[in-house]
Amino acid sequence: MSMTTPPGWYPDPGHSGGGPAPERWWDGSAWTAHTRVPGGGPPAFPASVALPEYQPFGPPPSPAPPPGRRGVTAALVTGGGALAAVLAVIAVLVLGGDGGEDGEPRADDPGTSAGEDPGTGDDDGNGGAAGVTGATAGGVALPLLDGWTEGELTGGVSVTSGEYPCPGDESLRCVEGGAFLFVRPGMGGVPPREVAVADIGENERESYSEEAYGGVTDSQRLLAEEVTVAGQEGYRVRSRIETAAGTQAYVETVAFPAPDDSGDLVMIRLGFDIGDDAPQVADLDRLVLGVRTVSGGPGTEV
Repeated sequence: MSMTTPPGWYPDPGHSGGGPAPERWWDGSAWTAHTRVPGGGPPAFPASVALPEYQPFGPPPSPAPPPGRRGVTAALVTGGGALAAVLAVIAVLVLGGDGGEDGEPRADDPGTSAGEDPGTGDDDGNGGAAGVTGATAGGVALPLLDGWTEGELTGGVSVTSGEYPCPGDESLRCVEGGAFLFVRPGMGGVPPREVAVADIGENERESYSEEAYGGVTDSQRLLAEEVTVAGQEGYRVRSRIETAAGTQAYVETVAFPAPDDSGDLVMIRLGFDIGDDAPQVADLDRLVLGVRTVSGGPGTEV
């Protein structure tokens, strides 16, 4: 069996009961805990997942590459989000099935829905937006919140806050909050919902990596909803995770069509530590809903 089998829904190799086998999500390197009914029904995401999620079996057989296969590999110079200050690679996604999921925020977790205004006004010293980043991608810029720092990101733009030595390796530098915006060329026609749902697990594992935090040990889905970003109809998924080092955090993936008529898809990966010194969870919404267009095309703001 080939270890290069692309991510996708395949018959569950562990099924032993009667009736048709459910389909299980193969992320390109391991079986996950995400399953769905055969034929494209919605996936059944568990309320809490211990990672590695599910990998007692080998990979599925390698299928022939589907027509028009889409994907991109983007290298990020990450800073934390606590994305560790190491090179992270976003794996190529093959988006199959409807990949949809509905979710609601937990009652004990703060946050706003996509329809609520988190307040991205002028810099008031309390987390308000002080402007936007100088670097752009896909025709948009990230808001630069008070006290946050714009950083270098290959093919995109990042903003981070609160640097500290990573608990898993103090020679690495992590940050208490980070947002990383980049584009996936030619994927503007792919439903943002499929991209965001497919990416959130990889985002968790790369943002709070084995090297920097000992890896993710628990993940709970908080939000999965439509969101309007820079005038574009997008989708976001948010989870709350815990690492082997004891760090708890919010992780979020956002996807929306680029407003610059490029035909690309814009993605934002966010990670926020949970703690007294960490950014407020409302800043997740400020960073997403505060994205601004900086070039012509649908969604351009005056």
